[in-house]
Amino acid sequence: MTQPTALIFLNDPDRSAQAANRLADVGVRSMTAASPRQVGAMCDAEEPSLLVVEGSLAPEPGLELVRWLRRGGVSCPVLFMCGSKVEAASLKELHELRPFVACQVVDAAVVEYFLGYADASLETPPPRGNLEDVGLDALFIHALRTHWTGRLELVCQGTSKTIFFDQGAPVYCSSNILSENFGQILLRRGVISEVEYEWARKLQLREGIRQGEALVKIGILSHEDLFGYLREQIREKMVNAFGWPTASYGMDEGAHHLHNITRFRFNALEVVFDGQQRFIHRGDVQELWDEYRGSWGVLTSDSPQVVRALIQVFGIERLETLQQPQSVLRLALDQGWDKARALSVFTTLHANHVVHLARHPTALPVAISLERFTPDLPNEAQVDHGEQEGQEPDPQVIEMSEALWKAYLRITSADHFDALGIERGAGAFEIQAARDELLSTYSPMAFDPLLEQSQMIRAIQGIRTKVSNAATTLADPQARAAYMEALRESEESDRASQFLRAEDEFLAGMSKLPERAEEALPHFEVASQLNALEPVYTMYHGWARFMSATSLEHKYEGEALITRALETNPLLDNGYVFLARILMDTGRGEEAARFAEQALSFNPENVAARDIVDQWGDVARSSSSVSGRC
Repeated sequence: MTQPTALIFLNDPDRSAQAANRLADVGVRSMTAASPRQVGAMCDAEEPSLLVVEGSLAPEPGLELVRWLRRGGVSCPVLFMCGSKVEAASLKELHELRPFVACQVVDAAVVEYFLGYADASLETPPPRGNLEDVGLDALFIHALRTHWTGRLELVCQGTSKTIFFDQGAPVYCSSNILSENFGQILLRRGVISEVEYEWARKLQLREGIRQGEALVKIGILSHEDLFGYLREQIREKMVNAFGWPTASYGMDEGAHHLHNITRFRFNALEVVFDGQQRFIHRGDVQELWDEYRGSWGVLTSDSPQVVRALIQVFGIERLETLQQPQSVLRLALDQGWDKARALSVFTTLHANHVVHLARHPTALPVAISLERFTPDLPNEAQVDHGEQEGQEPDPQVIEMSEALWKAYLRITSADHFDALGIERGAGAFEIQAARDELLSTYSPMAFDPLLEQSQMIRAIQGIRTKVSNAATTLADPQARAAYMEALRESEESDRASQFLRAEDEFLAGMSKLPERAEEALPHFEVASQLNALEPVYTMYHGWARFMSATSLEHKYEGEALITRALETNPLLDNGYVFLARILMDTGRGEEAARFAEQALSFNPENVAARDIVDQWGDVARSSSSVSGRC
């Protein structure tokens, strides 16, 4: 382990020397800087473990310097040297500067605490590396601490995953693993059938849409179901990533990576705990539990983001007790965790310096009051409802959230007329009135309880943008004409898609004939509804109706459908064969033979038609012979 270093920038040389001596007592090498600019340069070059600056409330050189360093990405702990208790107390509220402690004298216990725990907790992982060296849990918690936005790419033996983060929260995950495909997950859960899966997959490939959209389009899922299942799938893919301990990783920062993805906000710690629990070696559970159960713990994280996420796991009251030494065993029992869950929590928090563990409470870092640097814990009213997991959200907020999400899905996916709720012949006054009413209904003020939820804010913005754009387009005659033409072309494209669906249904029905006519019937029925211009669909609809008939009425319905198909296309030789078979079944053999002969006139190679003609000829000859003998 390299020797920790401290960078000192104080006005008084005597105080600088005193601070350096104290730091030397605990094995810290000291450096001094002569100016704020030199502080920045030395932070770049040396990456100090600790920064010691003036705690004066004057703008220079302490507070503004640290603010500048924090904005530049310098995250090491800070010791503010204060001249009075008043200065130290005032600094306590400056949350954006954490981690820091304000003191009049550099106490050895303070330095040990920060160097041993706070500094290690803020180590920045390299942007590229291997999870064997860093650990996926460390990357998640680093993103949470630093409010990191970007994408984390994982590659393991040719397979890959990409986890997207928005201000520290994991929001989406893509994967090229077939078993994690959205349709495959729904298939394994029994939500959709094999046929529905294949149907949606074909539609997805043909139209270039996502599988979830295809399932909604064919009516298998509602928009609300889609949202819920997608959220579960995304979370499942993240949790499964913890089964890749040897994967290589790359972190690419930037909000542009979040474009064109559907964002779901997850509690980073909950995902980590679930991932660690899922892949903990069962044979090690008892051994690890024996090691940890006698330990005591105390909260050592000074990150408001981590504390906020922990509230979702422990609850605010339990987290407050963890500011003082707490028995790990008692904490696990109070939370109702089994051994595997407790170990996933404690090993993760311990390894990432969020909680410090020791075999005896007196060995914990409590030489200074934790109140001096622990952030004020938000009360329950300050916690985002409906966004984070592990708590009971406000029912009213849930209802408003669902209402807003449904409106967002409906309005943003509709054409301009449907979005505004007006007829296609509506005039300027109707357009303006509809726009004003919708903008008033979906104003940010109307959904105030949801304003802290980034997803809901985007939903409101999406609705208002669609409504405003729709009204602007339709109010302008030229823009409206161009939009109407584009809408017509789009509707024609939709009709082509509908016909493709009809063909899929027809093929599905054909695969079940003749043995499973009852199962084939609904496929032909849907195909003929989707494309009533195709008589082949109607013909097979009639034949399946006859084949699965449970009454004479059903047989006649089948005959009528086939007759209708032949009226549309008289060249369907199989249609005449089907009618002939129906007529044979109902005792009208002579009429059946005529239909079979008509089929042969269109297709002399129709074996079924030839069989019917030959069969009727045998019957006719037999009847004639019997009649002659009489």
